[in-house]
Amino acid sequence: MNSLLEDMEADVTTPSIGDNSLKEMSDLCAEQAAIEEEIKQLEEQLKAKAKAVRKLSQEIIPAKMQELGLESFYSSKTSRNCVSVVT
Repeated sequence: MNSLLEDMEADVTTPSIGDNSLKEMSDLCAEQAAIEEEIKQLEEQLKAKAKAVRKLSQEIIPAKMQELGLESFYSSKTSRNCVSVVT
């Protein structure tokens, strides 16, 4: 008579994993790593662009507007209004 443990071991089947399945799994992991790296690079580019727009909006544009004696400026190119307090 088999023990309960032997019965349970007999019921367990080892999954059949072929070389193709392992290669597919490896390819999927490599694709994930590549996408994660791309996201990292895009986040760095986004930070650089955010820094550039902050410099324009907080330093360069206000300085130019003050130099020109403007309190506001509407750009037809961008359909945006630039406002700065001239002191």
